[in-house]
Amino acid sequence: MTIVCGIDAHDKELVCRIWRSDRIEETKRARNTDTGREGLWKYLARMLNDVGGGKVIVGYEACGLGYRMYDEANGAGFTCYVLATGKMAKSPMDGKRKTDEYDAQKISELLRSHELAGLTLPTVWVPGTILRDDRELIRRRFDVKADSTRIKNQIHGLLKRQGIKRPEELINPWTKPYIAWLKALELPSGTRAHLA
Repeated sequence: MTIVCGIDAHDKELVCRIWRSDRIEETKRARNTDTGREGLWKYLARMLNDVGGGKVIVGYEACGLGYRMYDEANGAGFTCYVLATGKMAKSPMDGKRKTDEYDAQKISELLRSHELAGLTLPTVWVPGTILRDDRELIRRRFDVKADSTRIKNQIHGLLKRQGIKRPEELINPWTKPYIAWLKALELPSGTRAHLA
């Protein structure tokens, strides 16, 4: 027996379209919380047990939710695919019929086509947990750099609006002497608060 579960995932809710190879289909909703997802995995495992075994295939579109569901589904003993949204075929009618249930049905159909007819799935590569952790560190580094640049530009703009120019002996900005000069500036209270 094969059970296919296409999931349309959102921050708060998962809409699942579940299909069994004995042609039974159903829609199930679960909260997108640790408890809600655990309940979904248990539900699928019970369903599999009730039909005498087989396999469960789960899929959802890549999104900002990351790979948590992927890890959990694989941990429950299921095969899980993360689908590349931009590579999924869409017809002009898809936009008009777009509902959560419809999206879950489309994902379920893609998974069935792959399983039963061998069609290629538009999946994304799922990095291992160590690489994902390394990416978080690098992502934070890029964020810090972007924040730093934004704040420096705001300070330059503030100084320009106040008509304040850097002393000539401070050749390079953002050095310790430059920051000490900024801190020692006599400024009106609002400007001082903004600079702080």
